[in-house]
Formats: sequence, C-alpha cells, structure tokens
Amino acid sequence: PADLPAHADGLVAATAMSLKTFGNKVVAGQDEKTTAKPEIWDDFGHFTDSMHKAETETKALKAAIESGDRAAIADKISAVANSCKSCHDSSRSK
Repeated sequence: PADLPAHADGLVAATAMSLKTFGNKVVAGQDEKTTAKPEIWDDFGHFTDSMHKAETETKALKAAIESGDRAAIADKISAVANSCKSCHDSSRSK
C-alpha cells in the first residue's frame, strides 16, 4: 500500500526515540507509566544493542519498501517484528 513508507518512517523514529527515552532510567514501580523491567539497567549494554538492532531492522524495512521488492519487504517486516518481540519479551513486565 501507498502508506507503507510513512509507517516505516514512524518505526524508524520510534526506535530512535525509544533508546533516548530509556536512557533516562524509567523503571516500573517508580513511574506508573512504564512496564520496563528494572533488569534493563543491570545490562544496559545488551538493551542498547537490542535497540540498535531494532533501529537497523526498521531502516532496512524502509529501504526494502523503497525498492518495491515484495519478498524483501516481507522478509524485513518479519525481521522487525522479531526484533521488537525479542526486546519486549525480555525487557517488559507483563
């Protein structure tokens, strides 16, 4: 669809913004507006690496959309979803 480039731009912006937000050490229980696990800051390097991977994957999705290659788009959508899920599963309280 024609709106895919805009959605990809939003994902790229969201991943970039998310890492900056977590740099402020927002912790569940201290701020009722978050579900972040405190363990994020025990290994913030791993969390940062995961966020950078998500940002890289969203940029790759944007490039695939711009190329028009449907197979690449499908592959990158899956990669973005897996990247997001991995981080949410390990860093987010349920």
